Amino acid sequence: MAPLSSYIESCYYGDFRYATIRDNIFDHGITHNPPRLLKGQKNRILLYPGAFNPPHHGHMELLTNAFTFTQDINVIAAIIIPLDDAYVQQKSTLAGDGLAFTLMERCRLWRGHVPHDWFWVYDRGEKGWESFRRELEACITGDGFELEFVVVLGPDYIGNDELLPWNAWGCKSMITSNVSRHANFVVSDELSQLRECEAWGQIVWKYSALTQFVERQVGFMAGATALLTPTARLNYLPQVRDPQYLQTELQKLHQIEVDRMRNVRVCHRRGHTDETIRFIRSKDNCKTLSSTQIRRELVSGPAKTASLNSMALNTDILAAIMMSRPRLTDSSRGFSSRGVD
Repeated sequence: MAPLSSYIESCYYGDFRYATIRDNIFDHGITHNPPRLLKGQKNRILLYPGAFNPPHHGHMELLTNAFTFTQDINVIAAIIIPLDDAYVQQKSTLAGDGLAFTLMERCRLWRGHVPHDWFWVYDRGEKGWESFRRELEACITGDGFELEFVVVLGPDYIGNDELLPWNAWGCKSMITSNVSRHANFVVSDELSQLRECEAWGQIVWKYSALTQFVERQVGFMAGATALLTPTARLNYLPQVRDPQYLQTELQKLHQIEVDRMRNVRVCHRRGHTDETIRFIRSKDNCKTLSSTQIRRELVSGPAKTASLNSMALNTDILAAIMMSRPRLTDSSRGFSSRGVD
């Protein structure tokens, strides 16, 4: 077992002696379980590319679902890859608002104020990504770990009447969900068969593998509890007095994961059993969010905090970015991007 963060740090920062500023890759708090590579099984990392101009709660919900509902295939972390500025500027111009956040601004909006438990934001653009990925793969596999990247895409990229983006970002498998955007292959609560694909099937998590997973979770919980003082353990975690506590928690987690996977379906590319699409069905009604909607609110005048909080990530950082920009206007529309109210 080895921490994924050490490999990312080595490949991203290079020689530590010359890295004067080095942020943590993941949150290393005692209550967090940082991503670790395991031998004897394939370790998977999600890739989440996108414009994210700016990132919103729908982006976060899609990524969170993709991570949460893939523990059966040992997904240990995610890497977010904001696309290059030229593409984002072109896209915002075509959308009619012309407001494009820079690569570093979009990374800042994703990161927030502290490192995340299981995702990391790559901030060197698409051109730098391929060389970084090759180096990261070489370092990890060179130490005897198996590694595979899986791409996360919105359902607008995957439809029953479209050519599917196989091997997008060099990944054999894709994950999508209708948690924040409608999927046109969901018809009357049923999944229609996608072009080039076999029929959708249910996920079957082998009992032995599921048991190993929940045992690791319970083991981490026990370890974190042990770091507290005896008084704190008794005051705030009275259940630790029960010798059957860990066994009870194991059984609970086991059932939670079984229930969770009932919302997941997978299909294979016809003739390519190693190429898959995993769909995570949202139980709730889809609440469509878009970056375009946020930008239009920003450029149409002083934006209301409550409205932005319901859509955008880290609105305090978004406000600071907007306030630091020169006043932008469009005389034909009267747009203003002064800031956030």
